[in-house]
Amino acid sequence: MRYLLIALILCPIALFAHVDDKVFMEYYNEQNFTNFLKTVSYYGDRSDQNNDVESDCILMNALFLELQNTLSRVLENIDSLSFFDKFQTANMLLKLGHLEQALILYDDLLVDAPNWSCALRYKGEAYFKMKDYEKAESELIKSIEANDQHYDAYLMLADVYQQQSKYQKAYDIMQSAFAFRGENIADEEEIYSLEAIETMYLDILKGLKKTKEINEWKKRINSKK
Repeated sequence: MRYLLIALILCPIALFAHVDDKVFMEYYNEQNFTNFLKTVSYYGDRSDQNNDVESDCILMNALFLELQNTLSRVLENIDSLSFFDKFQTANMLLKLGHLEQALILYDDLLVDAPNWSCALRYKGEAYFKMKDYEKAESELIKSIEANDQHYDAYLMLADVYQQQSKYQKAYDIMQSAFAFRGENIADEEEIYSLEAIETMYLDILKGLKKTKEINEWKKRINSKK
């Protein structure tokens, strides 16, 4: 979705030439919150009433623009935010792919809470997305050391190892994760879907050529279909 939004905002406005884009252009030329609300109301109504996908496209452009504008304002005043609001902003930056900016905020948060498992896990995710697996591993291990029940940190650490073909380490971490989750291996934080967890573990088993466990795991997966 992030790439779709970026593509839309970069598209020429002429893309919407056959749509009534006057309200959007007013907002585009003078980007304030009043014009934003008018734009959302106008094209939101058109979308609801007419199932108008072209209005949806214009609406997404406006939403993306306002998100970027709001994020810029927040970052300009980042020092005035509460601890929790800084964390939420860092997570938003992470989701939008602004990884280096997210890391700066996580580092700032960890100065005050050096053993905060959540911030360490998200910091590990940022490095993982940057494909800096060594740093990702380090942060995720710290996260688990700070909270040995941080399930999605185990999953992401196993993923880090798998990406480097370190299948034995990935296998060992998954065993630790499964040990305290039992049959319920779903990720409550929804970082990984159940299907993604099952597929990742199957790939790890294949990497280790554990034929018996591969067959048992396949049976487990198929039994739920």
